[in-house]
Amino acid sequence: PGWGEEYIDFFLATDLTASPLPQDEDEYLSEPIRLTLDEVYAAVDDGRIEDAKTVAALTYYQRHLARSK
Repeated sequence: PGWGEEYIDFFLATDLTASPLPQDEDEYLSEPIRLTLDEVYAAVDDGRIEDAKTVAALTYYQRHLARSK
């Protein structure tokens, strides 16, 4: 068995506007995939999203939404 420590910061950005910058020569960025919150939940449920960082971020976002009501 092993162990590890990792810290991660989550940021919630709102009211964003697109402002594309030129990419570096060796840089490749794909187009963003836009999903509704229900589509994200479905992707977690069916295993398309399985990494713990994304699931943790989604959990924090759910809590944020609940507190904002």
